[in-house]
Amino acid sequence: MVIGYFDVISDNYHMKSIYEIRRENAKTLVSHCGNMATFASRIDRVQTQISRLIGKNPSRNIGERLARHIERCFCLPKFWLDTDHQQAVDVKVHPAVPEEHLELHRILHTIATFAENKNIDQVTLSQLEEIADSIRNS
Repeated sequence: MVIGYFDVISDNYHMKSIYEIRRENAKTLVSHCGNMATFASRIDRVQTQISRLIGKNPSRNIGERLARHIERCFCLPKFWLDTDHQQAVDVKVHPAVPEEHLELHRILHTIATFAENKNIDQVTLSQLEEIADSIRNS
């Protein structure tokens, strides 16, 4: 996916690659976290990996699997990282998970990953959805 924009200052038309968009959006998430170390911890990666992706001189791109992982870790909709939010005035990102809820967040992330990969049978998934609904409605 490539999104274009016109640079008024240099009169050039620039097509953003999916990797540029993901990098910009990941930087937005870093700013919401406060720093790169917190962001790295939240997505279960080490800070040096994150620096290679979104640091001053990034040497790697955010691929499809990592993009979806980051979205799950931030409770964002699928493909949020692939959408150019530069024009958006208010980007709503869920706050960082409090320390006491971190283990629950990891469990839910694991369940979401299994469900996405169709490694959970329909009965179990339905039971988990019923539990979530009952918690939501209480």
